[in-house]
Parts: sequence; C-alpha cells; structure tokens
Amino acid sequence: MRDIKFRVWDKETKHMHICGEDVHDTINFEIETNRAYYYNLQNGCGSLREDSDYVLMQYTGLKDKNGKEIYEGDIIKICAEGLGGEAIGKIVYDEYDLAFVLKNEVEELSECLWYAEQQLEVIGNIYDNPELLKEGE
Repeated sequence: MRDIKFRVWDKETKHMHICGEDVHDTINFEIETNRAYYYNLQNGCGSLREDSDYVLMQYTGLKDKNGKEIYEGDIIKICAEGLGGEAIGKIVYDEYDLAFVLKNEVEELSECLWYAEQQLEVIGNIYDNPELLKEGE
C-alpha cells in the first residue's frame, strides 16, 4: 500500500516539517473541494486560505537514489542517458496528467521521474534552495 504523507512549509518561521511529527498539527480533507489542508492546532491557522502562512506538499511515493523521500516542491537532479547527461527540475503535481512530474523551464521530464528512480537525487527544495533552479535552467 502506498504511503500518503505530507510536509508543510511555514512561511513565517521559514521552516519545513513532516506533518504528524508534531502533536500540534493535523491534515484535514475537505470533501466539497476534494482537497487536503494543513491545520495547526496550536495557533488555529491552516493552509486552506489562499493567503495562508502554510504550504502543503504531498509525498510522491518515490525515494531518490539515497533513500530520501521525494515531495512536491523538491528540487531534483536526474542523470539519464536519454537526457544527454543531467537535468535539474522541481517536482510539481500536473492537474492535466494527474501525476507528479519533474519540470524545469525547458521541458517536462515526467517519464524520467518514474523510470529513472535510481538516478534521481533530491538536492534541495523550492523554499530553502530556490537558487538551485536558476543554476539548473
């Protein structure tokens, strides 16, 4: 069975954590909109509003070549012969394909994400290391 996990980026404290590691947070599901959202039991705030201080990101179900879990918003380096070397991109959820994909400014590398799992490496995330995307583009 696939693990359903989330992590959350706190814009105010500039801190990322896995949901459920702290007794003060919870994940709720809104049936009407078919969305998951983060809720901080300590301060009563959550990720449901567009102007929220929290950004919720889902676990893709994949791990990189070092065994690190891959989440939405991670910056990935992939080394694959079909790419002519290596590429850097970020993990996003594609609403059209209904799948997590690896995207950079040049191309979408969705097929590579699933077929080259052993060649993927998490090198950062879009909040802690946005400069890595600039280098990879």
